[in-house]
Amino acid sequence: MLNKNMLKLYNLTKINIIQLYITFFITITLVISYVYVYIKLYILNQFYELLLNAKFILLHIILNFGIIKILYIIHQIIYFLLK
Repeated sequence: MLNKNMLKLYNLTKINIIQLYITFFITITLVISYVYVYIKLYILNQFYELLLNAKFILLHIILNFGIIKILYIIHQIIYFLLK
């Protein structure tokens, strides 16, 4: 029979594992997206000026932060449901 402290520790561990999965997913998403950006920039660099590439990087960073905000909201919902 688990006492209350052990049950709290188990729930915190479960939440920490979910946070770890979400952080890992965000990291993998960012790494894949930046590899995609560098490949795209290598192709674009042959045809366009540096200014266009800088705008493309800025747009991509803004989109990535949008994805992170959405994932953070999902993370907060999961955290609230498991609480």
